[in-house]
Amino acid sequence: MITGNNVRFYLLTAAFLCVTIQLSAQSQWYKYPGNPVFEFGKSGEWDQNKIPHVVLVENDQYHMWYKGWTSESRVLMGIGYATSPDGIHWRKYEDNPVDFGFEDEDWAWTYYSFDIIRKDSVYLMWYTGFDKKDSTRCVGYAWSHNGFNWTKYPEPVMLPGKEDEWDGAHIFDFKVIFDGNLYHAWYNAYGIIYPAPLRIGYASSYDGIIWQKHAANPVMDCGSTGSWEDVAVDIHSVNFNGSQYEMWYDG
Repeated sequence: MITGNNVRFYLLTAAFLCVTIQLSAQSQWYKYPGNPVFEFGKSGEWDQNKIPHVVLVENDQYHMWYKGWTSESRVLMGIGYATSPDGIHWRKYEDNPVDFGFEDEDWAWTYYSFDIIRKDSVYLMWYTGFDKKDSTRCVGYAWSHNGFNWTKYPEPVMLPGKEDEWDGAHIFDFKVIFDGNLYHAWYNAYGIIYPAPLRIGYASSYDGIIWQKHAANPVMDCGSTGSWEDVAVDIHSVNFNGSQYEMWYDG
């Protein structure tokens, strides 16, 4: 369950990530003194609770997509969109939540997480949906020309593994980078067989739809017994700095 403290943590994280992205080592962070920079909606509004998921920078403008829900619902009510000139002062899209209905989808009756990149003139999204039939989490795909009207691919593009595999229960938190030729994705997953630690896998694709899971998955495992990450490693973002990939995660 996501608590208010968890949500506040994510809000603060989004703020100082935007402000300090210029740091070369990415290991020393400074919180913006005016945090939080993006507050909740009013009581009863669709985004009374929210977590920012994606921030892109284009032409000196920040674009944010976030998920929201009311305290009564406890499930995702919709996806919101906001813009900012500086990463600190945000303006919500007036017709939030964006056009991304899921009422008619059998395999994704609600959403868990999503990632968005821009390729040429199109925004591409990969999102996690809960399957009604077996309650597993799968990965879906959608695209948009403006960031708020989305067209969804009719079927999930990645499914959990077999029952005896490390990712046999759920796949979620898909993070994608396109290198000009190949799509690279890192994702969280865990299996059905107990104990089932949360670990990180890798997959690649030439079109963003047909994915090939890496043969050596998971590519990032939990730490040794007694370490701060011995139960789970949970991905949050991946960046390519020009020579190597950098990942931020919690444990």
